[in-house]
Amino acid sequence: MQPDAIVDLHYLPCIHFFAHLTHVSNVWVEVQNTYEKQTCCNRCYVLGANQVQRLSIPVVKPTAGQPYATVRIDYRERWQNNHWRTIASAYGKAPYFEHYADALRQIIYAGEEYLATFNLRLLTTCLGFLNLPVNISTTSVYSACYNSHVTDLRGQISCTPVLQTDKPAYVQLFGQDFVYNLSILDLLFAEGPQSILYLQKVMAISHKQISSDLGFSL
Repeated sequence: MQPDAIVDLHYLPCIHFFAHLTHVSNVWVEVQNTYEKQTCCNRCYVLGANQVQRLSIPVVKPTAGQPYATVRIDYRERWQNNHWRTIASAYGKAPYFEHYADALRQIIYAGEEYLATFNLRLLTTCLGFLNLPVNISTTSVYSACYNSHVTDLRGQISCTPVLQTDKPAYVQLFGQDFVYNLSILDLLFAEGPQSILYLQKVMAISHKQISSDLGFSL
């Protein structure tokens, strides 16, 4: 069965990533592509007291052309302590931190061997937090293109945060200006079970912008 959409598999994906999943049922995540360094596959962004902070997972140096699915996490660095300390410091006082923290911490410290497996566990866990009924499967072979019925979002979703004025805001713990497109953790810890409503609103705005550009209503 063909999916509704295919996406890259990110580390604790951004808000825009999950907004795209609010209108699909079956999604494939790409893990058979050649692994590229310094991408959203091993990094995410959270909002700290002083600035946006990037969390990056170290990996064992991949060989040329190595598939993402076989890339191993490098545990010689104590990155888990750094990531969890940063997350707890940034969101420990957020309304829903305690609601989700234990499950996330357990995964971060689980010691998964492969980056793709680790990211998939986090993705499915966050989908559960959001109560978003999406069936997730991983690709078994790489295909450069899919038929027109499949929305190919590979390479289309940036995890870089931005100061947005056209997106709805929710209450963030730090800063005077709203920062859009942080890791989904930022939204979950702030809005909890209402997070799905925010994602749907973001997607509705995106659809309106597209229809306006094309000159018709979707």
